Amino acid sequence: MFGAVSRCLLTVFAALAAFGVAESSAQPVAMKLGTATVNDGQHEWLKLYKARVEKRAGDKLKIDLFPAGQLGSIPNQIEGLQLGTIEGFITPTDFFTGLDPRYGIIGAPGLYKSMDHAAATLADPSVADELMTMGEAKGIRGVSVVAIGVPHYLSKKPIRRIADFGGQKIRVNATKIEQEMMRRVGATAAPMPLSEVQPALQQGVIDGIRSIMSIFTVGKYESIAKTVTVTNDAVLISLAALSKPWLDKQPADIRAILIEEGRAAMPESQKWAGDFIGAQAEKWKQVGGEVIELPADERAEIARRFAPIGDDVAKENPAAKALYDRIVASAKKHS
Repeated sequence: MFGAVSRCLLTVFAALAAFGVAESSAQPVAMKLGTATVNDGQHEWLKLYKARVEKRAGDKLKIDLFPAGQLGSIPNQIEGLQLGTIEGFITPTDFFTGLDPRYGIIGAPGLYKSMDHAAATLADPSVADELMTMGEAKGIRGVSVVAIGVPHYLSKKPIRRIADFGGQKIRVNATKIEQEMMRRVGATAAPMPLSEVQPALQQGVIDGIRSIMSIFTVGKYESIAKTVTVTNDAVLISLAALSKPWLDKQPADIRAILIEEGRAAMPESQKWAGDFIGAQAEKWKQVGGEVIELPADERAEIARRFAPIGDDVAKENPAAKALYDRIVASAKKHS
């Protein structure tokens, strides 16, 4: 009798233990998504993607957002993707150039007429599939591309004509294309992490920065420099990517959700980014900043100087040239 009861209790305990193991194994997978900026188009993409993925995945995933460089510098976060210590990250494609030169030609000057034109061009299947997968060998898997703004030039020395670029040190994103752009207007390109830009401006290490208007407004750059010059020479494209080593460990249904919802988030994220960036010039003026429009003949001259740069740089690498040509064809198709 006693033995029978003992065996019954052991059976119950075993069942409870098994239940406990099953319960613990059903804990949601933690997922960290980061970006270097805050309260802008990249941050908004994080929020939209989190909402879409969690709605479909239910309690299988728990996503936490880390804007404003909380997970480290841009190079450190890209390395985190490659190692699988950070699950997702969004940043301009320029910063992935060290992994593959193809990333460095996506934002070449003269390719796009507007943010919407850039979004349509890069969403075309002739381009999009390669953009999403070309980093897999280096540990990243793209899920979204978003045109987040049009770069302008903030400078402590006002740039009112092309000649005013002469001798200035302008911070850029370190691509060959941007460095060549600066050379062709007589400036010196100064690649550096965004986190170092404000101290460098204050200390006179650099004279200005090429970036989108939201960087200046959200970052409160008006305390350092008052003028932003508009040239409309290019569109800045951001890539949202997942860690390939981490993604490969996930069940097939979760992998599908993560990839599908990245593509699905693009139109809504693009609309938000367009509306947001469109309001930033007025915000800059409200805090005492000046927006300078180069004269029409000067804008035409910049366009002439910059037009060949994308092709000149792309042809240094066969894969980059092939992608650049497809982007050009897609841009014509969607113009």
